Amino acid sequence: MENLALWLLATVGCSLVALIYYFCVPESYNFRRTCKTIALIALLTLPVNVNGYVFTIAGNAVGEKGVYSLFSLYQKSDGSVVTFIGLLGYQEAGHAALTFVGVSGYQRAGRDALAGIGLSGYQEAGRDARTLMGLSFLQRAGELERWFGAFVPLHAPTEETE
Repeated sequence: MENLALWLLATVGCSLVALIYYFCVPESYNFRRTCKTIALIALLTLPVNVNGYVFTIAGNAVGEKGVYSLFSLYQKSDGSVVTFIGLLGYQEAGHAALTFVGVSGYQRAGRDALAGIGLSGYQEAGRDARTLMGLSFLQRAGELERWFGAFVPLHAPTEETE
């Protein structure tokens, strides 16, 4: 039910942006084109649930086992959440939260939080908080915390390393 609400919200929000564009550029308005645009937006933001794993191209989703997306602003799961292109997104996961390229706004993971290339606002992880090529403004791993982390992962101490 939550995914349905997220899908409707994303579809309506993106459709409003398209309608505002057509309103501002009246010569580009065409009723058929507008209907096709809204249908395409609805298709791109549609979350597809396959046995608890949710897949979407540009939508927001909540999944039991994991959420995987090309571009997403909101992801939440007990498993892993992965987005390839991030733009100030929110990710919360029981296992791992990954953003490969872009700006990650908030990442919270039970085990690992990773921002690949770009910026990360806040990362909180049970074990490792990493920014590969970029800058993270605040990272927390277990009880450890640091501001402005880059390139070097923040590892929470485990019983094996103590």
